[in-house]
Amino acid sequence: MTQAVVTWWSELARFGFRSNMFFHPSERNRGNQSVMNWSKMAWWNNRRLGCAVQHCGTYYVTSCMYSPGGNYDYEYVYRVGAVCEDCPAASCDSQFLCR
Repeated sequence: MTQAVVTWWSELARFGFRSNMFFHPSERNRGNQSVMNWSKMAWWNNRRLGCAVQHCGTYYVTSCMYSPGGNYDYEYVYRVGAVCEDCPAASCDSQFLCR
């Protein structure tokens, strides 16, 4: 499971994405340089995750579903901004996450 997630997340470093995180329909046509797995995982409003792993002889197959899911054309994977910019007052923690 961990290896699958690491592989999907590494798409960003290997193939790159727009610095403003805007998801354009052309992302669907990048062939073997797709970042669709990464963007699906990184989508800003994902709240639920379910994964399954199946051992198939000499390899494993891993599949995950995200909700609501992301990869929506002409929307942002996430909004680029200052850390904790939208956190309620005094709720930014030491890892710069809203709590």
